[in-house]
Parts: sequence; C-alpha cells; structure tokens
Amino acid sequence: MQKVLIIFYLASVLHLSICDLCKICKCSTSDGLIEYDCDGKFNPNSDDMDLLSSIYESPPSKLILSNNWINKTSIERITYLIDLEFLVLSHNNITEVDPIILESFTKLKELDLSWNNIENFDIGALAKGRFIQLVDLSHNNMKSINSSLESPLEVLDSLYLSNNLLKELPINFFNNFPKLSTLDLSNNFFTSFEYYLSNVEGLKSLNLEHNSLNSSIMGANLQELRIGYNDLTSLPKNLSVESLSIENNKISDIEYDEMLFNELKYLNLSGNHLSVILNLTLPKLKEMDISNNAFVSIPENFMSDNLPSLETLVVNGNPIKELKFLNQLNLRNLVVKNITLLNAIYDDAFDKLKGHDGNCINITISSNKNLKEFDEKAIRGMNICYLDLSDNGFTRVSQKLEKILNGTLPEYGINLQGNPFICDCKSEWMLEELVPKLYALNPELLIDLKCASPPKLVGKRMVHWMQWKGQVFCDDTLTGSDFSRLEVFEGSRQFFNKKNEIALKSGGGMLLIVIGAVVTLLLLVLSGMIISYKSALRRRRVNRRL
Repeated sequence: MQKVLIIFYLASVLHLSICDLCKICKCSTSDGLIEYDCDGKFNPNSDDMDLLSSIYESPPSKLILSNNWINKTSIERITYLIDLEFLVLSHNNITEVDPIILESFTKLKELDLSWNNIENFDIGALAKGRFIQLVDLSHNNMKSINSSLESPLEVLDSLYLSNNLLKELPINFFNNFPKLSTLDLSNNFFTSFEYYLSNVEGLKSLNLEHNSLNSSIMGANLQELRIGYNDLTSLPKNLSVESLSIENNKISDIEYDEMLFNELKYLNLSGNHLSVILNLTLPKLKEMDISNNAFVSIPENFMSDNLPSLETLVVNGNPIKELKFLNQLNLRNLVVKNITLLNAIYDDAFDKLKGHDGNCINITISSNKNLKEFDEKAIRGMNICYLDLSDNGFTRVSQKLEKILNGTLPEYGINLQGNPFICDCKSEWMLEELVPKLYALNPELLIDLKCASPPKLVGKRMVHWMQWKGQVFCDDTLTGSDFSRLEVFEGSRQFFNKKNEIALKSGGGMLLIVIGAVVTLLLLVLSGMIISYKSALRRRRVNRRL
C-alpha cells in the first residue's frame, strides 16, 4: 500500500509540473510532435526554470527557450530530454557550446544558438550530436572556428554562421561536412575565399554577402552563389552555378566564361560599374537584373540569339536617355524604374520586343519622375498582359492609347496611378471610357488615380465622377462642393451594385424627408417623457396607500 501511495504521489507531482509548465509556456501537439514554446516566458529572478527539470511525462520533441537569459548552467537542467529533435536557444546569454551537453541529446536534428555571445566554436562539438542536420550560430561574436573532428560529420546539411567576426575557416573545413548543402557566411570579415571551394562536392548554396571580398571565387559547382556587397572587380571563374547574385560590387567589365555562363538561370549584376556587356551568351538564363549601373541604352547584344530563355529583364536606375531595343528579344516581364534621364517613350521603343513563346508580356515603366511623354504607337501590335505606367510625370494620356489596344484593356489592366493628371476637357475620355473599364476589371487600379490640376480638383479621385451625367471635366463652373448636385446616369448602377452602394440625389424632396424624420424623432422622445412621468405618479399613489 505504501508503494502505491508513493507512485501515486510521484505521478501527481509530475502531472502538476506539466500543468504548471503549460500555464507558462504554449504547449501543442501537431503530427505527433510535442512542442513547448517558452519564448520569453521565464523570469530570470524566479524559479520558473525549475519546471524544466521534471518534464518526464510527455517529453517534448521541440523545445523553444529563446529570450530567457539562458546560460550553460540552465542548459544542464534539460540534458535528460533525450528525445528532443528541435532545440531553440536563440537570444540568450550562452557563451560556449559544451560537447558533453550536445552528447546528451542523442536524437537532436536542429539546433538554434543564434543571437548569443559565443566567441569561439569547436566543430568537434557537433560530432556529439550524431543526427544534427541544421545548426544556426548566426549573430554571435565568433572570431574563429576550431576543428577537432576525428572523422567527418556525415549528417549536417545546413550551417548558418552569418553576422559574426570571422575572417577565415579551417583549411579542412569542408572535408568535415561532406553532406553540407547550405552555408551562410554573410556579414563577416572575409577578404578572400579563393581556394576553399576546390574539390568541394555537394554544396548547393553559399552566401558570402556583406563581407570584404576582393578576390574572385574559383572552382566549384553550386546551385546558388550570393556574393553581393563586397569589393569584387570580376565575376567568379571556373565555376558552375545556376543562380549568381553579385550586386553592389565594383565590376566594370565582364569576361566571357563558358563554364559559368552555360548553366546560369538567374543573374543579378545591379549596383556595379558596368556600361557595356560584350560577347554575352547565356543559353539558360531566365532572369537578369542590370539595375543601377552605367548603361546609357539597352545593350545591343541583348537579343534572343544570345538570351533565348530570358523571361525577365530589370534595367532600373541606369542613365538611359532613350529606351529602345535594337534587336529581337522575347520576354515575359520588363521592368524600367527610377531612370531620371528618361523623358519620353518614342514610337519605336518596343519594335523589337515581343512576348516570350508567343505569350503576352508584362511591361512596368514606373517611378520615372521626369518621364512625361508616352507615344501610344510604342505598344502597337503588342500582346500586353499588364501595363504599369504608375508614378511617372504624365499629365495626360492620349485617347489613341485605347484605340491602339483595339478598344480593350490588357488582361490585368493599365496602372496609371500616381501621375499628375490635368483633369480638363482633354481628359474627359478617361472619365467616360477608361475609368469604368478599369473599375470593372480591377477597382484597385483607381485608388490613386487622381487629379493634380486644376486647383479646385487637386487630390480628387477620378472614380468619384464615374458615370455622372454630363462632361464633368469640361464644366469650368464645377467646384469641389458641387459633387452632391451632379445627377447619376441611368445604367450606372451596375458599377455600384458590386459594393451595394446607394447613390442619393440632393434636392427639395430630400430636405422634406430629413425634416420629417427629425420631427418624428422629437415627438417620440416627448411621448416617452410623458409616459414616464405618469408612471412615476401612479407609483407614488400606491406607496401612499401602503
């Protein structure tokens, strides 16, 4: 009997511990995975952390202990949780990674130690976690990484070391992780990474952004290489990669590299010093960004013969004065933004531009504040999915634009918002023809379609006058206070029914209705006061009799 009582007591204590813990933390179960989310839940001056020492009933598979001022001693309290698969210890006060502690978590797959105060890290510590696939050590103070592995770690797939103080890696670093596919070393202090990648197999994604690299990357087969925001003056060499981000460097010339170019599908060259690109043949390239360089025109060798698979071209922020394609190029998306020298789009701008594989094309020419002229003939005969002309300097849009498009809008509309339109008689066609069509297609295209002049209409949305009777923009006597006196066109209700809006006309009849409603309300209030007064008198008489 005594043993039964002891067992019952212990079970009760354990159950209370779980209940108490779940009052503090968020406990959940999903797909058989028990998770305790204790992010920022423990007070460093209380005994709440003691609850972690007795989670024997329903031990978690995932434990989140971020933002709790945890240190090495605190971690020792949970080493008995041998079934842990995911452990999050980010945003704490951990200064070292103890191999003995990692050895306790025999099933651990992912370990997050980011945003701590770790200064040195020994790769050998990871060997104790035999099943660890992902380790995040980003946002620490690591100056060096030591290597004491006796044998390669065959399981580790992803390692994040960004935002540290690293300048170099151990010579045999990649030999320790033969299965490593993702490595993030961004925001460190590397000046060279030239020889680390020789004979590296299996690595798919390498991020070296925001370092101080001044020598080229050489000799590797990758899917993704991100080396933007460095001091590089040339592209990588003898390297096969599908996605290359090398933006914001100091590249002024590109040398042809068949090994590099043959496999490229994505290329970001923005923010460099390029003014010309010669001998460019990229058979598999689908997306290219050459924004914020020194191009004064679209490069002549940007043609389908050299770029047969190209779908998206971004040319933002270049000193281009005339936008024109000199040779045949097929695209799905063209993006032209923030070009201060661009004043006009001429009729032959897109003569050589077609949709990819015979499909329609999305054209974005936006946020070019000095762009004030657009020759509608520039898009004649084009199959356009979406035309974005927003936030430019257009004061008018010719009615010929609609005729060029055969009276129909592109499938996803025309975005003309954010332009300083003059709302006068010459723009009446927009109000009568364009605005109703845009409303029916996509009302969001009318949110910022406003008048910039004359002064009496500044800031007014064009949709306010949609289908009003008469030519609103041609009425010189119209003022902002006249909106309520305009009559609604018969048939305009179809546009308003979508939002169940009701259009009311002002006049003498409306005034009588309002006055009648006010009088009725006053009579009801007065009647209520009289009834209340009489009821009070009756209660007083009854009270006197009693």
